[in-house]
Amino acid sequence: MVGGSQEVLEATLLDDSFSGAREVRVASADVSYRLYVVPARQIREFRTHKHMSKPGIYMMLGDPTDMTPEVYIGQAKRRKNGNGTINRIIEHIDRGEHLFCQ
Repeated sequence: MVGGSQEVLEATLLDDSFSGAREVRVASADVSYRLYVVPARQIREFRTHKHMSKPGIYMMLGDPTDMTPEVYIGQAKRRKNGNGTINRIIEHIDRGEHLFCQ
């Protein structure tokens, strides 16, 4: 405990696998964040996930074993069609952008 406030870090295996999709929740008295780690092979499975359709910041990561791994960082705002972060990532994939992360 730092400064008298308690912070919580909670990790959930969304498909019961350490190598699969995970949700990490960080919460304190003032703020709460959710981080999702979803392998490229599972992206489309999470199209309807309640939190992934919201606006957010995302990272598309390349192979970490490469000598110079690549990363793309993007932002998805709320859209007129109601789609958010997960659908923005799928748009990148469907357009053939950032192929290093697939």
